[in-house]
Amino acid sequence: MFVDHYLDVEYDLSQVFFVATANVLHTIPPALQDRMEVIRLSGYTELEKLEIAKRFLVKKQMEATGLDDKQIEFTEEGLASLVQYYTRESGVRNLEREIGNVARKITRKFVSKDIKEKVVINAARVTDLSDPTNSRHHHRAQEPDRLHHGPGLDRSRRPDPHYGMHPDGRQRQADRHR
Repeated sequence: MFVDHYLDVEYDLSQVFFVATANVLHTIPPALQDRMEVIRLSGYTELEKLEIAKRFLVKKQMEATGLDDKQIEFTEEGLASLVQYYTRESGVRNLEREIGNVARKITRKFVSKDIKEKVVINAARVTDLSDPTNSRHHHRAQEPDRLHHGPGLDRSRRPDPHYGMHPDGRQRQADRHR
């Protein structure tokens, strides 16, 4: 039985289901954690991000940039391209930022009279309008070569043919038996 001391009323909470959310567990007292079932959620799936973008983020960014349905249209293909190639986080902050960047570029073109008709944002247009340094492809291309060869194939540890030593000073396997 729970007693609300302010109202001096008793409540039966035996049939109540409580839901709590937290970003980190270390701030929750251990006694409370013992009485909770913790379900960890990693983030949104790409399909969930796509739905959030279609239902909320596009409208929000269109209002923020002063565009309407007669000036810009995001296709599902265009939004999917933004989700797949320009966001790496589990949430939707970067997705909203990228949609806003595209919308602002289109707004500038309308203001400068470069375009007068409705702009359809498809995958090809996303590639043209988005910053290539934000794309997943760009980040993969910037990774060191050794990361693409699978486990145990770290190419940065190749023996130096001139001195017979690994970069960390160990003698090459072939030179040990001479």
